Amino acid sequence: MVEQLARNHNLTDIRRRWPFQSARPSRHAIRNIINKWNRAGSVMPLLTKTRPRSVLTPQNLNTINETIEDDPGKSTRRIALQIGISQSAVVKAMQLLDLKPYRPTMVQELKPENFARRSLVYLYLINLPLILFQPISYSLQIRFL
Repeated sequence: MVEQLARNHNLTDIRRRWPFQSARPSRHAIRNIINKWNRAGSVMPLLTKTRPRSVLTPQNLNTINETIEDDPGKSTRRIALQIGISQSAVVKAMQLLDLKPYRPTMVQELKPENFARRSLVYLYLINLPLILFQPISYSLQIRFL
């Protein structure tokens, strides 16, 4: 069918004789199909070669891997500044190396000298009069009954 369309260059005639039940294509769309057929011999999309990686070379991947092994807590922003590439490239490199971002969480460390303070607070709370807690218990009872 494309060959017939290509032979007949009258675009309005092609639109009138459109054999399918779908909406007729525009003249511009028909012209593009004919040009693609003349260039490639097919109307399928051309396969484009993927661009080679310019930033994530094996050398940069090794550098990023060594940097993370030396200091696993270093942020992707600092690694990017150190190596001289973008932060998104560092994140992509970590994905290629099957590494997960390290996000430390702060945990309260209980030291022996804190025991005396904790004991004082405990004794203070134990010795409080019960009158202070009654309004709280009543309000809780009213809300949950």
